[in-house]
Amino acid sequence: MNAITPTPYNAEGPQPLLRSTPAGAAYPTSALGPLRAGTVKLQSFFADAYVLAADMSALAVVAATLEAMPRDAKGLAFIEITSPEDQQVIDAPVGVTIDWIIQPSPHQPSVQSVEKIKALPDFLGSVQTCIAGESAMIKTLREELVNRRRLPKSDMYISGYWKIGLKEDEHQKAKNKAA
Repeated sequence: MNAITPTPYNAEGPQPLLRSTPAGAAYPTSALGPLRAGTVKLQSFFADAYVLAADMSALAVVAATLEAMPRDAKGLAFIEITSPEDQQVIDAPVGVTIDWIIQPSPHQPSVQSVEKIKALPDFLGSVQTCIAGESAMIKTLREELVNRRRLPKSDMYISGYWKIGLKEDEHQKAKNKAA
């Protein structure tokens, strides 16, 4: 029998695509290296208030945006997670309230974030958004924010990352067709 030789983690070089772990042994999570943060989608921060929303697919993007905001920013973030264990520590400004919403079945349409954003009072002053997640949620929130509340599209990041019932390539085709 051949012994498995562990491949050491090297942050500077390429990593192997497959690692062998002996049966019964714990996976060497240290070999994964550092996890990278999401990309901040807002190019600048200038608003009087911020509205953020995400499901699990966009959690990293919203977390990175919250952490990049000015420390005196004010706003609301609605983050849908599948269980309480998915809640993360995010270094958000003190003036931004994070509402962790449990949505145990991501294969069912999300309504809680949509309802909470629709229920917000009329915005006073400038508002920027960072909203991403399932396409039906995005479509409804785009209608609310652009058509009803008249937010300038240039002050918004809003993007559908996936669609219930579609594979990734099918979603991308549908998204490109709608654009």
